[in-house]
Amino acid sequence: MVSEVVGVDEDYASKALEELADQSLIDWAHGAERPFRLHDVVALLLRSQPGVVEAEAAHNAFVHRYIEAHKDPSDWEALDRGMPEILTAVERALRSGSARGAFRVLSAVADHLDRRGRLGDLIDRYTRLLDALPEAGEERAGILTSLGHCYAVLGDLGKAVEHFQRALAMADAIDFAEGQASAFGGLGHCHDLLGDIGKSIACYQRSREIFEALGDRAQEAGALSNVGIAYRRYGELSRAIDYLEQALVIQEELGLLEGQASTLLGLGLCLRDIGELDGAIDSFKQALGIEEMLGDRRGQAIALGNIGNAYRAQEKVDKAIETLKRALALYEELHMLGGQAAALGNLGSCYRTAGDYDAATDHLQRALSLHRQVGLPSDHPTILRIRSLLSRSGPLGLDEIPRTSTL
Repeated sequence: MVSEVVGVDEDYASKALEELADQSLIDWAHGAERPFRLHDVVALLLRSQPGVVEAEAAHNAFVHRYIEAHKDPSDWEALDRGMPEILTAVERALRSGSARGAFRVLSAVADHLDRRGRLGDLIDRYTRLLDALPEAGEERAGILTSLGHCYAVLGDLGKAVEHFQRALAMADAIDFAEGQASAFGGLGHCHDLLGDIGKSIACYQRSREIFEALGDRAQEAGALSNVGIAYRRYGELSRAIDYLEQALVIQEELGLLEGQASTLLGLGLCLRDIGELDGAIDSFKQALGIEEMLGDRRGQAIALGNIGNAYRAQEKVDKAIETLKRALALYEELHMLGGQAAALGNLGSCYRTAGDYDAATDHLQRALSLHRQVGLPSDHPTILRIRSLLSRSGPLGLDEIPRTSTL
Protein backbone atom coordinates (compact mmCIF):
# COMPACT_ATOMS: atom_id res chain seq x y z
CA MET A 1 0.00 0.00 0.00
CA VAL A 2 2.79 2.42 0.91
CA SER A 3 4.66 1.76 -2.32
CA GLU A 4 1.55 2.36 -4.40
CA VAL A 5 0.52 5.55 -2.57
CA VAL A 6 4.02 7.06 -2.48
CA GLY A 7 4.94 5.92 -5.98
CA VAL A 8 8.11 3.91 -5.24
CA ASP A 9 8.92 0.23 -5.71
CA GLU A 10 8.14 -2.22 -2.91
CA ASP A 11 11.77 -2.98 -2.01
CA TYR A 12 12.50 0.71 -1.48
CA ALA A 13 9.34 1.17 0.58
CA SER A 14 10.14 -1.91 2.71
CA LYS A 15 13.68 -0.73 3.49
CA ALA A 16 12.49 2.77 4.35
CA LEU A 17 9.81 1.42 6.68
CA GLU A 18 12.30 -0.87 8.41
CA GLU A 19 14.66 2.07 8.99
CA LEU A 20 11.82 4.11 10.47
CA ALA A 21 10.97 1.19 12.73
CA ASP A 22 14.63 0.94 13.85
CA GLN A 23 14.41 4.60 14.87
CA SER A 24 11.15 3.88 16.78
CA LEU A 25 9.26 6.33 14.61
CA ILE A 26 6.76 3.63 13.63
CA ASP A 27 5.59 0.34 15.15
CA TRP A 28 6.73 -2.88 13.50
CA ALA A 29 5.10 -6.20 14.36
CA HIS A 30 7.40 -8.78 12.76
CA GLY A 31 5.53 -11.45 10.81
CA ALA A 32 2.17 -9.66 10.92
CA GLU A 33 0.08 -9.33 7.78
CA ARG A 34 0.10 -5.53 8.20
CA PRO A 35 3.36 -5.07 10.13
CA PHE A 36 3.84 -1.29 10.08
CA ARG A 37 1.83 1.33 11.97
CA LEU A 38 2.46 5.02 12.64
CA HIS A 39 2.61 6.15 16.25
CA ASP A 40 -0.25 8.54 16.93
CA VAL A 41 2.15 11.35 17.86
CA VAL A 42 4.08 10.85 14.61
CA ALA A 43 0.84 10.93 12.65
CA LEU A 44 -0.04 14.25 14.29
CA LEU A 45 3.36 15.64 13.32
CA LEU A 46 3.09 14.45 9.74
CA ARG A 47 -0.30 16.10 9.29
CA SER A 48 1.37 19.47 9.90
CA GLN A 49 4.10 18.97 7.29
CA PRO A 50 4.20 20.30 3.70
CA GLY A 51 2.86 17.84 1.16
CA VAL A 52 0.27 16.27 3.46
CA VAL A 53 -2.59 17.35 1.16
CA GLU A 54 -0.98 15.57 -1.80
CA ALA A 55 -0.25 12.48 0.34
CA GLU A 56 -3.84 12.27 1.55
CA ALA A 57 -5.13 12.70 -2.01
CA ALA A 58 -2.87 9.85 -3.13
CA HIS A 59 -4.15 7.66 -0.29
CA ASN A 60 -7.77 8.47 -1.20
CA ALA A 61 -7.08 7.53 -4.80
CA PHE A 62 -5.55 4.25 -3.64
CA VAL A 63 -8.62 3.49 -1.50
CA HIS A 64 -11.02 4.11 -4.39
CA ARG A 65 -8.92 1.94 -6.73
CA TYR A 66 -8.80 -0.81 -4.13
CA ILE A 67 -12.56 -0.80 -3.58
CA GLU A 68 -13.19 -0.88 -7.34
CA ALA A 69 -10.73 -3.75 -7.82
CA HIS A 70 -12.38 -5.86 -5.11
CA LYS A 71 -16.04 -4.87 -5.43
CA ASP A 72 -17.17 -8.39 -6.38
CA PRO A 73 -18.87 -9.79 -3.23
CA SER A 74 -16.98 -13.08 -3.65
CA ASP A 75 -13.70 -11.13 -3.23
CA TRP A 76 -14.58 -10.36 0.39
CA GLU A 77 -11.27 -11.58 1.83
CA ALA A 78 -9.32 -8.95 -0.10
CA LEU A 79 -11.77 -6.26 0.99
CA ASP A 80 -11.33 -7.42 4.58
CA ARG A 81 -7.56 -6.95 4.25
CA GLY A 82 -7.96 -3.43 2.89
CA MET A 83 -10.63 -2.32 5.36
CA PRO A 84 -8.21 -0.55 7.76
CA GLU A 85 -7.10 1.74 4.91
CA ILE A 86 -10.68 2.26 3.73
CA LEU A 87 -11.94 3.21 7.19
CA THR A 88 -8.91 5.49 7.61
CA ALA A 89 -10.09 7.38 4.53
CA VAL A 90 -13.60 7.63 6.03
CA GLU A 91 -12.22 8.96 9.31
CA ARG A 92 -10.02 11.50 7.54
CA ALA A 93 -12.98 12.78 5.52
CA LEU A 94 -15.06 13.14 8.68
CA ARG A 95 -12.22 14.90 10.46
CA SER A 96 -11.74 17.36 7.61
CA GLY A 97 -15.45 18.16 7.40
CA SER A 98 -16.06 16.34 4.11
CA ALA A 99 -19.21 14.49 5.13
CA ARG A 100 -20.18 13.66 1.55
CA GLY A 101 -16.69 12.31 0.85
CA ALA A 102 -16.98 10.05 3.91
CA PHE A 103 -20.45 8.97 2.80
CA ARG A 104 -19.23 8.00 -0.69
CA VAL A 105 -16.46 5.79 0.67
CA LEU A 106 -18.57 4.22 3.42
CA SER A 107 -21.48 3.54 1.04
CA ALA A 108 -19.14 1.62 -1.24
CA VAL A 109 -18.27 -0.88 1.52
CA ALA A 110 -21.42 -0.81 3.68
CA ASP A 111 -22.80 -4.07 2.25
CA HIS A 112 -19.46 -5.77 2.93
CA LEU A 113 -19.36 -4.57 6.55
CA ASP A 114 -22.97 -5.73 6.94
CA ARG A 115 -22.18 -9.20 5.56
CA ARG A 116 -19.18 -9.48 7.85
CA GLY A 117 -21.25 -8.58 10.91
CA ARG A 118 -19.44 -5.30 11.57
CA LEU A 119 -22.59 -3.35 12.36
CA GLY A 120 -20.90 -1.46 15.19
CA ASP A 121 -18.50 0.11 12.66
CA LEU A 122 -21.45 1.15 10.52
CA ILE A 123 -23.58 2.54 13.35
CA ASP A 124 -20.68 4.60 14.72
CA ARG A 125 -19.87 6.21 11.38
CA TYR A 126 -23.45 6.60 10.19
CA THR A 127 -24.32 8.37 13.44
CA ARG A 128 -21.43 10.81 13.05
CA LEU A 129 -22.36 11.36 9.42
CA LEU A 130 -25.88 12.37 10.48
CA ASP A 131 -24.35 15.07 12.67
CA ALA A 132 -22.23 16.33 9.78
CA LEU A 133 -24.71 16.25 6.87
CA PRO A 134 -27.37 18.89 6.08
CA GLU A 135 -30.73 18.49 7.80
CA ALA A 136 -32.36 17.19 4.61
CA GLY A 137 -31.16 15.38 1.52
CA GLU A 138 -30.91 11.99 -0.16
CA GLU A 139 -27.75 11.03 1.74
CA ARG A 140 -29.41 11.72 5.08
CA ALA A 141 -32.50 9.68 4.16
CA GLY A 142 -30.27 6.83 3.01
CA ILE A 143 -28.27 6.87 6.25
CA LEU A 144 -31.44 6.81 8.34
CA THR A 145 -32.61 3.73 6.41
CA SER A 146 -29.21 2.07 6.84
CA LEU A 147 -29.25 2.74 10.57
CA GLY A 148 -32.76 1.28 10.74
CA HIS A 149 -31.45 -1.87 9.08
CA CYS A 150 -28.57 -2.12 11.57
CA TYR A 151 -30.89 -1.77 14.56
CA ALA A 152 -33.35 -4.30 13.11
CA VAL A 153 -30.58 -6.86 12.68
CA LEU A 154 -29.34 -6.26 16.23
CA GLY A 155 -32.86 -6.68 17.62
CA ASP A 156 -33.72 -3.11 18.64
CA LEU A 157 -36.99 -2.93 16.72
CA GLY A 158 -38.15 0.29 18.39
CA LYS A 159 -35.11 2.18 17.13
CA ALA A 160 -35.36 0.47 13.76
CA VAL A 161 -38.97 1.58 13.20
CA GLU A 162 -38.12 5.12 14.36
CA HIS A 163 -35.27 5.42 11.84
CA PHE A 164 -37.27 3.92 8.95
CA GLN A 165 -40.17 6.30 9.64
CA ARG A 166 -37.83 9.31 9.75
CA ALA A 167 -36.23 8.14 6.49
CA LEU A 168 -39.63 7.77 4.82
CA ALA A 169 -40.79 11.22 5.97
CA MET A 170 -37.60 12.80 4.63
CA ALA A 171 -37.78 10.89 1.34
CA ASP A 172 -41.42 11.99 0.92
CA ALA A 173 -40.50 15.61 1.60
CA ILE A 174 -37.82 15.71 -1.12
CA ASP A 175 -39.61 13.33 -3.53
CA PHE A 176 -36.78 10.77 -3.30
CA ALA A 177 -38.41 7.67 -4.76
CA GLU A 178 -35.55 5.23 -4.13
CA GLY A 179 -35.40 6.36 -0.51
CA GLN A 180 -39.14 5.85 -0.15
CA ALA A 181 -38.88 2.31 -1.52
CA SER A 182 -36.00 1.39 0.78
CA ALA A 183 -37.76 2.83 3.85
CA PHE A 184 -40.97 0.94 3.00
CA GLY A 185 -38.90 -2.25 2.72
CA GLY A 186 -37.40 -1.65 6.15
CA LEU A 187 -40.78 -1.00 7.73
CA GLY A 188 -42.11 -4.16 6.09
CA HIS A 189 -39.33 -6.15 7.71
CA CYS A 190 -40.07 -4.66 11.15
CA HIS A 191 -43.81 -5.32 10.85
CA ASP A 192 -42.96 -8.88 9.84
CA LEU A 193 -40.79 -9.38 12.93
CA LEU A 194 -43.48 -7.84 15.15
CA GLY A 195 -46.12 -10.21 13.75
CA ASP A 196 -48.25 -7.74 11.78
CA ILE A 197 -48.07 -9.58 8.45
CA GLY A 198 -50.80 -7.51 6.78
CA LYS A 199 -48.84 -4.29 7.31
CA SER A 200 -45.66 -6.08 6.30
CA ILE A 201 -47.11 -7.17 2.94
CA ALA A 202 -48.51 -3.67 2.28
CA CYS A 203 -45.11 -2.07 2.90
CA TYR A 204 -43.25 -4.66 0.82
CA GLN A 205 -45.71 -4.27 -2.06
CA ARG A 206 -45.31 -0.49 -1.99
CA SER A 207 -41.54 -0.93 -2.08
CA ARG A 208 -41.83 -3.31 -5.04
CA GLU A 209 -44.10 -0.94 -6.97
CA ILE A 210 -41.68 1.98 -6.59
CA PHE A 211 -38.63 -0.05 -7.62
CA GLU A 212 -40.56 -1.43 -10.61
CA ALA A 213 -41.50 2.12 -11.68
CA LEU A 214 -37.85 3.16 -11.35
CA GLY A 215 -36.76 0.26 -13.56
CA ASP A 216 -34.43 -1.05 -10.84
CA ARG A 217 -34.76 -4.77 -11.50
CA ALA A 218 -32.24 -5.81 -8.84
CA GLN A 219 -34.14 -4.04 -6.07
CA GLU A 220 -37.47 -5.10 -7.55
CA ALA A 221 -36.34 -8.72 -7.29
CA GLY A 222 -35.43 -8.22 -3.64
CA ALA A 223 -38.84 -6.70 -2.97
CA LEU A 224 -40.57 -9.59 -4.78
CA SER A 225 -38.68 -12.00 -2.54
CA ASN A 226 -39.76 -10.08 0.55
CA VAL A 227 -43.41 -10.13 -0.55
CA GLY A 228 -43.15 -13.89 -1.08
CA ILE A 229 -41.64 -14.48 2.34
CA ALA A 230 -44.41 -12.39 3.93
CA TYR A 231 -47.17 -14.29 2.10
CA ARG A 232 -45.63 -17.54 3.30
CA ARG A 233 -46.01 -16.24 6.87
CA TYR A 234 -49.63 -15.40 6.01
CA GLY A 235 -50.15 -19.05 5.06
CA GLU A 236 -50.67 -18.36 1.34
CA LEU A 237 -48.00 -20.74 0.10
CA SER A 238 -48.92 -20.76 -3.60
CA ARG A 239 -48.70 -16.95 -3.78
CA ALA A 240 -45.50 -17.03 -1.75
CA ILE A 241 -43.83 -19.52 -4.09
CA ASP A 242 -44.99 -17.52 -7.14
CA TYR A 243 -43.36 -14.30 -5.86
CA LEU A 244 -40.20 -16.10 -4.76
CA GLU A 245 -39.80 -17.84 -8.12
CA GLN A 246 -40.27 -14.52 -9.94
CA ALA A 247 -37.54 -13.03 -7.75
CA LEU A 248 -35.16 -15.94 -8.30
CA VAL A 249 -35.45 -15.73 -12.09
CA ILE A 250 -34.39 -12.07 -12.04
CA GLN A 251 -31.64 -12.65 -9.48
CA GLU A 252 -30.16 -15.52 -11.47
CA GLU A 253 -30.36 -13.49 -14.68
CA LEU A 254 -28.53 -10.56 -13.06
CA GLY A 255 -26.09 -12.72 -11.09
CA LEU A 256 -27.29 -11.38 -7.73
CA LEU A 257 -25.84 -14.03 -5.44
CA GLU A 258 -26.86 -12.46 -2.13
CA GLY A 259 -30.43 -12.04 -3.33
CA GLN A 260 -30.49 -15.63 -4.53
CA ALA A 261 -29.47 -16.85 -1.08
CA SER A 262 -32.31 -14.98 0.62
CA THR A 263 -34.86 -16.19 -1.94
CA LEU A 264 -33.65 -19.79 -1.67
CA LEU A 265 -34.18 -19.59 2.07
CA GLY A 266 -37.75 -18.42 1.48
CA LEU A 267 -38.42 -21.22 -1.01
CA GLY A 268 -36.91 -23.71 1.42
CA LEU A 269 -39.35 -22.61 4.11
CA CYS A 270 -42.27 -23.05 1.70
CA LEU A 271 -41.07 -26.54 0.81
CA ARG A 272 -40.76 -27.37 4.50
CA ASP A 273 -44.30 -26.14 5.11
CA ILE A 274 -45.71 -28.52 2.50
CA GLY A 275 -43.68 -31.43 3.87
CA GLU A 276 -40.98 -31.65 1.20
CA LEU A 277 -38.18 -31.76 3.76
CA ASP A 278 -35.44 -33.10 1.48
CA GLY A 279 -36.13 -30.33 -1.03
CA ALA A 280 -36.16 -27.78 1.78
CA ILE A 281 -32.77 -28.93 3.09
CA ASP A 282 -31.35 -28.82 -0.43
CA SER A 283 -32.59 -25.24 -0.86
CA PHE A 284 -31.19 -24.20 2.53
CA LYS A 285 -27.82 -25.80 1.74
CA GLN A 286 -27.66 -23.99 -1.60
CA ALA A 287 -28.22 -20.75 0.29
CA LEU A 288 -25.55 -21.68 2.84
CA GLY A 289 -23.03 -22.35 0.07
CA ILE A 290 -23.64 -18.91 -1.41
CA GLU A 291 -23.37 -17.21 1.98
CA GLU A 292 -20.08 -18.99 2.68
CA MET A 293 -18.72 -17.90 -0.69
CA LEU A 294 -19.72 -14.30 0.07
CA GLY A 295 -18.36 -14.42 3.61
CA ASP A 296 -21.80 -13.44 4.92
CA ARG A 297 -21.77 -14.61 8.54
CA ARG A 298 -25.33 -13.51 9.28
CA GLY A 299 -26.61 -15.33 6.21
CA GLN A 300 -24.72 -18.45 7.26
CA ALA A 301 -26.35 -18.33 10.70
CA ILE A 302 -29.83 -18.03 9.17
CA ALA A 303 -29.22 -20.89 6.73
CA LEU A 304 -27.81 -23.13 9.48
CA GLY A 305 -30.82 -22.42 11.67
CA ASN A 306 -33.18 -23.45 8.91
CA ILE A 307 -31.20 -26.61 8.16
CA GLY A 308 -31.34 -27.49 11.86
CA ASN A 309 -35.09 -26.99 11.94
CA ALA A 310 -35.54 -29.21 8.90
CA TYR A 311 -33.48 -31.95 10.55
CA ARG A 312 -35.71 -31.59 13.61
CA ALA A 313 -38.78 -32.04 11.41
CA GLN A 314 -37.14 -35.22 10.06
CA GLU A 315 -36.69 -36.36 13.68
CA LYS A 316 -32.89 -36.28 13.26
CA VAL A 317 -32.57 -34.61 16.65
CA ASP A 318 -28.81 -35.04 17.13
CA LYS A 319 -28.06 -33.44 13.74
CA ALA A 320 -30.57 -30.70 14.47
CA ILE A 321 -28.93 -29.85 17.80
CA GLU A 322 -25.44 -29.82 16.27
CA THR A 323 -26.52 -27.52 13.45
CA LEU A 324 -28.56 -25.18 15.65
CA LYS A 325 -25.61 -24.82 18.03
CA ARG A 326 -23.49 -23.64 15.10
CA ALA A 327 -26.18 -21.10 14.22
CA LEU A 328 -26.44 -19.91 17.84
CA ALA A 329 -22.67 -19.42 18.10
CA LEU A 330 -22.70 -17.19 15.02
CA TYR A 331 -25.68 -15.19 16.27
CA GLU A 332 -23.90 -14.65 19.58
CA GLU A 333 -20.72 -13.49 17.84
CA LEU A 334 -22.79 -11.06 15.77
CA HIS A 335 -24.81 -9.83 18.80
CA MET A 336 -28.08 -10.61 16.97
CA LEU A 337 -30.66 -10.94 19.73
CA GLY A 338 -33.53 -12.06 17.50
CA GLY A 339 -31.42 -14.79 15.92
CA GLN A 340 -30.20 -15.96 19.31
CA ALA A 341 -33.78 -16.12 20.56
CA ALA A 342 -34.94 -18.19 17.58
CA ALA A 343 -32.01 -20.61 17.84
CA LEU A 344 -32.47 -21.01 21.60
CA GLY A 345 -36.18 -21.70 21.14
CA ASN A 346 -35.54 -24.34 18.51
CA LEU A 347 -32.80 -25.94 20.63
CA GLY A 348 -35.24 -26.02 23.55
CA SER A 349 -37.72 -27.91 21.42
CA CYS A 350 -35.01 -30.37 20.34
CA TYR A 351 -33.92 -31.03 23.92
CA ARG A 352 -37.55 -31.62 24.92
CA THR A 353 -37.89 -34.16 22.10
CA ALA A 354 -34.67 -35.81 23.29
CA GLY A 355 -36.06 -36.00 26.85
CA ASP A 356 -33.56 -33.54 28.37
CA TYR A 357 -36.18 -31.38 30.08
CA ASP A 358 -33.75 -29.33 32.17
CA ALA A 359 -31.87 -28.22 29.05
CA ALA A 360 -35.15 -27.63 27.25
CA THR A 361 -36.48 -25.38 30.01
CA ASP A 362 -33.22 -23.43 30.23
CA HIS A 363 -33.08 -22.76 26.48
CA LEU A 364 -36.75 -21.87 26.21
CA GLN A 365 -36.61 -19.44 29.12
CA ARG A 366 -33.55 -17.74 27.62
CA ALA A 367 -35.36 -17.54 24.27
CA LEU A 368 -38.43 -16.00 25.92
CA SER A 369 -36.32 -13.38 27.67
CA LEU A 370 -34.54 -12.38 24.45
CA HIS A 371 -37.76 -12.22 22.42
CA ARG A 372 -39.19 -9.82 25.00
CA GLN A 373 -35.96 -7.81 24.98
CA VAL A 374 -36.26 -7.47 21.20
CA GLY A 375 -39.72 -6.01 21.67
CA LEU A 376 -42.14 -8.78 20.70
CA PRO A 377 -45.54 -8.13 22.34
CA SER A 378 -46.98 -10.60 24.84
CA ASP A 379 -49.58 -11.80 22.32
CA HIS A 380 -47.03 -12.46 19.57
CA PRO A 381 -47.40 -16.05 18.26
CA THR A 382 -43.77 -16.87 19.07
CA ILE A 383 -44.16 -15.71 22.68
CA LEU A 384 -47.39 -17.68 23.04
CA ARG A 385 -45.82 -20.85 21.59
CA ILE A 386 -42.84 -20.71 23.94
CA ARG A 387 -45.04 -20.08 26.98
CA SER A 388 -47.27 -22.96 25.93
CA LEU A 389 -44.31 -25.29 25.55
CA LEU A 390 -42.94 -24.27 28.93
CA SER A 391 -46.27 -25.06 30.55
CA ARG A 392 -46.90 -28.43 28.92
CA SER A 393 -45.32 -30.99 26.65
CA GLY A 394 -45.71 -30.78 22.88
CA PRO A 395 -43.94 -29.72 19.70
CA LEU A 396 -42.83 -26.16 18.97
CA GLY A 397 -42.35 -24.85 15.44
CA LEU A 398 -40.23 -21.70 15.38
CA ASP A 399 -38.81 -20.34 12.16
CA GLU A 400 -35.48 -18.81 11.39
CA ILE A 401 -36.51 -15.63 9.57
CA PRO A 402 -34.78 -15.08 6.21
CA ARG A 403 -33.05 -11.74 5.92
CA THR A 404 -34.98 -9.32 3.73
CA SER A 405 -32.94 -8.39 0.69
CA THR A 406 -34.12 -4.84 0.09
CA LEU A 407 -32.49 -3.47 3.26
